[in-house]
Amino acid sequence: MSDSLQVQLLSLNDLDGIERIERARFSHPWSRDQLESELQHPRILALGAHHHGSLLGYLFAYILPGEAQLNNVAVDPEFSRMGVATLLMNQLESAARAAECQKIVLEVNASNQGAIALYCQCGYQQLGKRKKYYRDGGDALLMEKILG
Repeated sequence: MSDSLQVQLLSLNDLDGIERIERARFSHPWSRDQLESELQHPRILALGAHHHGSLLGYLFAYILPGEAQLNNVAVDPEFSRMGVATLLMNQLESAARAAECQKIVLEVNASNQGAIALYCQCGYQQLGKRKKYYRDGGDALLMEKILG
């Protein structure tokens, strides 16, 4: 499947697809206004994985001086575990390296074992934990990948 995926920068034209995936994936999805604002942020890297014109997954990250911060990565549930998220994470790493970032940082809900496994597979390591960080009372794990 990943051979037929195309990763492209997202635009406001992709809002419907992003919103569809967001609602399918998260118990507290971002609103359309939040997603639109994120797409227009001056430091955003917004990537979408498309297959025959359909958005299967997206990634939002900030490219900051010295580091990239992953904000969100999500894949349509019908296409989970098919390499879409890994492809997006690899594209983030390439963009961060091109921007001369030394590391990529992220937060993930400690109960999200699928995401944690993905991040570990991509070479991220846990730095710490924020207790009761999420709305549901879940802890956030702080993770990073040093780019060498």
